Amino acid sequence: MSGIRGPAGGRINSARSRKLNAPAPSHPMTRNNITRPHGNMLDLSTPTPHSGILGIPAPTPRNSMLDIPTRHNHLRTRGQLTPFPIYSTTRDVREGRRRCAYVSPHHSSAKQSLRKNGASVQVGINYTGSSKPLNGCVNDAHNIRQFLIKHWKFKSQDIMVLTDDSRDPRRLPTKTNMLNAMKWLVKDAKAHDSLFFHYSGHGGRLPDQKGDEVDGYDDVIFPVDYEQKGVGIINDDVLNELLVHPIPDGCRLTALFDSCHSSSVLDLVYLYHSNGLLKNSPVSESYRKSKGSPGDVICFSGCEDNQTSADTVEGGLAVGAMSWAFIQCLNANPKQSYQQLLKNIRTLLRKHFSQRPQLSSSHRINIRKGFIL
Repeated sequence: MSGIRGPAGGRINSARSRKLNAPAPSHPMTRNNITRPHGNMLDLSTPTPHSGILGIPAPTPRNSMLDIPTRHNHLRTRGQLTPFPIYSTTRDVREGRRRCAYVSPHHSSAKQSLRKNGASVQVGINYTGSSKPLNGCVNDAHNIRQFLIKHWKFKSQDIMVLTDDSRDPRRLPTKTNMLNAMKWLVKDAKAHDSLFFHYSGHGGRLPDQKGDEVDGYDDVIFPVDYEQKGVGIINDDVLNELLVHPIPDGCRLTALFDSCHSSSVLDLVYLYHSNGLLKNSPVSESYRKSKGSPGDVICFSGCEDNQTSADTVEGGLAVGAMSWAFIQCLNANPKQSYQQLLKNIRTLLRKHFSQRPQLSSSHRINIRKGFIL
């Protein structure tokens, strides 16, 4: 098992989370830095009526970080990234992964009972055949798709899945296909629409060139063809432009990022503590207005910007820790607030993983309101 990729000369570690009360996996991995923690797998499974349907296995970390000078000293690196010079991508079962968006009470038109149309894009990249492969990302994409159809009444024809095991070249998670899928998702979006975007794969960081990042780094994600000449990564400025800025008033987009360094991957202005209070904004003050949207965008991410996210194994199936925990918590209790969901996901992962899932939004919201898609 391997982890995520980063810039040239960078190192990546990948690890996997553990299963609670289950036998230890032989090779846990992360999605950015390939570090493999050893020990008992974290058995995060919750006996619910739906867990068997989803068939989600125990967590294993996915980490891969590029060698960035000061951060992530606690991670062991196992691979060299080729194409880019200074970012670190990491995925660890113990380090952090994806995000989900929420429905905000900010706009009166966004009534929870009035969702007319739902559309979704799932991206899962195992980087098969690369020097830093992952194991659970493709499974994550299919599990989230089934979860949306089974429990949130999304229609299969309104869901686009991009995975690197697809035989259809239009459904491979290349950079071009990923950008086109994002444009498709938000095209003609209108009030009362509910959109969902899920990414499971390598994540990293790159020095900020615009001055819009408080910490001085852009968060980035890695298409399957990122190593090809002239392709490269997709940074948070592009993700904000495609997934946040176009959302109209009364429309809701929920995002889930299961990747390393993903806390501010959408450049959303508002970031929350689990007690409901705001954290310091990750977006520089002069850019906050331009990073917003008329509609509501809410994102659950697998970890803080300086952490990694993990792969794990549950029920014999490789999955991402964050994607798995997100489904497990909502299966156990579909009617909970955003605050409760964030806390429950953290509690589920805390015992065996250091990653701290994050919640952010385009508008200031009351996270005590009920979660909805």
